[in-house]
Amino acid sequence: MKRNPRKTPKQNRILLPLRPLLFVILIGLPRLFGQSGASVDLYQKGLVLWEAKDFDKAAQFFEQAVKTDPAFANPYLSLGIYYDNRKQDFAKAAASYMTYISLNGEKKNEARQWLKIIAALKYKIPKKEAGPHRAALLAYNAAVKLIQSKNYDAALLKLNDSLAILPYYIDALYARGLVYNEQKSFFQAMRDLEQVWLEDPEYRDISYYLGLLYDIFTAKSPKTLGLYKKYLATPGIPADRRTIVEDLVGQIEKVQSLQQQALAAYQKNDLAAVEKIYLEALEIRPNDIQSLNNLGIINIDNKRPKKAEEFLLKAKNINPYDPSPYYNLACLYAAQNDREKALLYFKAGANYMQPKMKSQALRDDDLLLIREDLKLLIHE
Repeated sequence: MKRNPRKTPKQNRILLPLRPLLFVILIGLPRLFGQSGASVDLYQKGLVLWEAKDFDKAAQFFEQAVKTDPAFANPYLSLGIYYDNRKQDFAKAAASYMTYISLNGEKKNEARQWLKIIAALKYKIPKKEAGPHRAALLAYNAAVKLIQSKNYDAALLKLNDSLAILPYYIDALYARGLVYNEQKSFFQAMRDLEQVWLEDPEYRDISYYLGLLYDIFTAKSPKTLGLYKKYLATPGIPADRRTIVEDLVGQIEKVQSLQQQALAAYQKNDLAAVEKIYLEALEIRPNDIQSLNNLGIINIDNKRPKKAEEFLLKAKNINPYDPSPYYNLACLYAAQNDREKALLYFKAGANYMQPKMKSQALRDDDLLLIREDLKLLIHE
């Protein structure tokens, strides 16, 4: 039996948990890991002065706080209120509110309402004073109109303009994710929507759209199930969409149950039963990557290379960023003494492989045909 490139040598390759497709969003790290102590201290001093009604002095501390840490959202809201209510400087107020919204502050909905009030009163925001924040908002608003007219290519250009100015702008990230989804650029859509999820898991119907992408293109069944159930707990969702999601939840739970049965059958070395169970899972969910990949491995072991190739290529095409189908295709072609194809597929998946998988490849007898090539490739 062949070893699992994703598990320890004692475990078999057939039980394949696929690599999580998580894109690391470096630009969000300052907020994920907290603001600097200096900026928080300055902000808190400003709040004390605000309570003492020394508004101008408080604003000075808020300004210092944002200079110390531009990614700290709270002082921008305080500055917005200060310029809005105390100074009637609506250009600076709008710029502060927009920055607060783009940084996904907890009271972003209130800030949006205050921004709308400024716009409704027809106060003009001078370009020079509002600076890039106004430009980002205008680009986003233009993109929304283009999306409504289904001019997605033009909308994407406007959203890119907005995000080039304000990379934290969650509304633009969400909209761009949906545009990519409409254009069938699914992995780019997933990238943007994952960032929105990291910023705000409660944002609009992010759990629905991200759940669908995970469902179709990854083997993240527990994560997908969690997203769907979170969405179903949202009040006021459309009845037709609720029915669809409830059906998807039922499918996932059935397949998970079948996969547990496959594990039990495998532990008894009943490979015929394992194959039958995975085929049954594919009848429920034809794009289930884990079932496809494991059926590919079963067919390698049973010397059915054409069937193995069929299942593994389908798994690869569903999620071209997961390394496991590439690894297993390399094993398949190595078993057929096709050195060129074995090396081709290993190289194609190498960029997505964790170091542990690469080091195991150097010990895997299934890849003996290309071992010397792998030594050069992995140690480059």
